[in-house]
Amino acid sequence: MTSKCKKGKGCLEDICGKQYSLDELEISTFEMKEKVEKKPGIELKNPNIAFDKEDILYHLALGNKSHDLTEMFGDVKFVCLGGTPHRMERFAYYILQEIGYKIPPGTALQDISTHSHRYALFKVGPVISVSHGMGIPSINILLHELIKLMFHAGVKDPIFFRLGTCGGLGLEPGTVVITTEALNGTLEPVHTIPILGKKVERPALLDKNLAEEIINLKESSDNFNIISGKTVCTDDFYEGQGRLDGAFCHFSEEDKYKYLNMAKEKGVTNIEMESLALAAITHHVGIKSAVICVTLLDRLKGDQINQTKKTLEEWQDRPMVIAARYIKKYLNEHIEVLAKVENKSKQKKSFPCPDCINIQKYKFDVREEDSESTSSKSSVTYKSSSENSTSSMKSDIGCVPGCSIVVSNVDYLQRVLDESNGFE
Repeated sequence: MTSKCKKGKGCLEDICGKQYSLDELEISTFEMKEKVEKKPGIELKNPNIAFDKEDILYHLALGNKSHDLTEMFGDVKFVCLGGTPHRMERFAYYILQEIGYKIPPGTALQDISTHSHRYALFKVGPVISVSHGMGIPSINILLHELIKLMFHAGVKDPIFFRLGTCGGLGLEPGTVVITTEALNGTLEPVHTIPILGKKVERPALLDKNLAEEIINLKESSDNFNIISGKTVCTDDFYEGQGRLDGAFCHFSEEDKYKYLNMAKEKGVTNIEMESLALAAITHHVGIKSAVICVTLLDRLKGDQINQTKKTLEEWQDRPMVIAARYIKKYLNEHIEVLAKVENKSKQKKSFPCPDCINIQKYKFDVREEDSESTSSKSSVTYKSSSENSTSSMKSDIGCVPGCSIVVSNVDYLQRVLDESNGFE
């Protein structure tokens, strides 16, 4: 059919002189490009950062002018952080298998930030796996640059996970703890940062619904316990955590147990060194986040970690297993949405285009990408209605030729469902 477009937006209004042919809209599940239309998926609380200004993510060896961050990271949904480069490379290969992501032939997973010599960052489809180093200062720097990366890439509603290790309080070593609340060393859910000579306090809040969803992922076949509880985050591994085995110690064993037992009575289940910053920073910019840690020892029974390397590696995999379960569950639910849309399309249901609300009804087909495809994105293909035409036209646009809007696969489908009465 031949229709007219209003202002080049694909609205099919008769008051516009632009014409084009539109027969069928095909949406290939994993190839649609995401484009930032000067409207970031997340909002930075910094007026000094803008799309048109160069922004160097120094510690990641990336930049918004030196790299096409939308092309590289626009399809990200999950950002998983852990202490060491080795652990996060291990997680990258694990999630690669778990979600069935295909690496292009002749290539391999690579540390994208290798030239920074600071953090190791791997990308597996919609998942980033990145090391955060040790302690609040290190993860604080990384979070600033990761959030700016999400901003420049136009990522919408990412979910951040910290996958780490900790010391438990009265828990069997090897127990997985899902943090419900992050506390500082004085047992307050507040992250205090000295800024320009003044102390700035920010609430350290995690998404409770996300934590509940994760705790419900426990399976009967698991050979370890999964619990939820409050986590104390300290600035130090030794004195700050009440250890007696540091280079110096100016408190007694009695003082140590008095503090640890008081924390336990207030609902604290474990102690580590990064959750407070993760909770405060992600909450400050409105990003969902969760902390999944495994206990390496019971701090009520000692200070030193004396498990074998093999045992420690097996325990450290446990937070990865739980995070992978959530990621797979999330992706499977969205595949169900795609299947629902496909089923409706086969029934010749139609709906208004979410970006050009006045568009007339048209047919579309959603199909999964060929199994040999290595792309994690989606493309929009338009076919001419002319019987004599044997070619198809590909366009980086969101509904019809002339429309300048491009949205991510998940965002597009969600908006379709939200704005169409034809779907339940």
